[in-house]
Amino acid sequence: MRANSNSNPPDRTEHIPTERLPTENVRRETALAETAALLRDALLHHRAGRLHEAAGIYRRILAIDGGQADSLHLLGMIAFRAGGHDLAAVIIRKAIAIDKKQPSYHSNLGTVLHALGKMDEAAACFERALNLDPESAEIHLNLGNLLLQQGKLDEALACYKCALALQPELAKAHQGMGNVLQTQHDDQLEEAVACYERALAIKPNYAEAHYNLGCA
Repeated sequence: MRANSNSNPPDRTEHIPTERLPTENVRRETALAETAALLRDALLHHRAGRLHEAAGIYRRILAIDGGQADSLHLLGMIAFRAGGHDLAAVIIRKAIAIDKKQPSYHSNLGTVLHALGKMDEAAACFERALNLDPESAEIHLNLGNLLLQQGKLDEALACYKCALALQPELAKAHQGMGNVLQTQHDDQLEEAVACYERALAIKPNYAEAHYNLGCA
């Protein structure tokens, strides 16, 4: 008698769902969350002046995500604070290559290049920063200080006026305007003195303004 081929069900392999491996997007989101948390910790250290600790965390972030532009930028500024101006310029330029739209990157590179004596390159950085953020009094001030050092007095004065229009209590801008007026013409000495006095009214312990007022 032939066996009934239907008497026994065929063997079936059960499919038991296994935990799905994370996709590339999930891995990316996990890395972003980790770097964001680390960056918050680094900024707390940085703002408190614990630069060694902050730098260590920025390096950890960059080991996870070498394209994390904020960490590169801030690591560059720590190098600048430590006197490594050339290294700072290299690192901040890497940040700019990743994200060209951050005015602080361009402005701080300008500050580094100014310290290196690369005046024209620094001025170009400040101008790029102002194209991105024309409402920044600090960037107008920095460009004004550089132009004053270059002897471009009218341009420097215009920068200081822009800075004060945006932030009237910016003592350094009053001080800078006083320097321009004192240098330009003897008949503007009274105006220069008034600028130094305004700077001191805002910041009574401003040593440079005290000195310049004494020399006026």
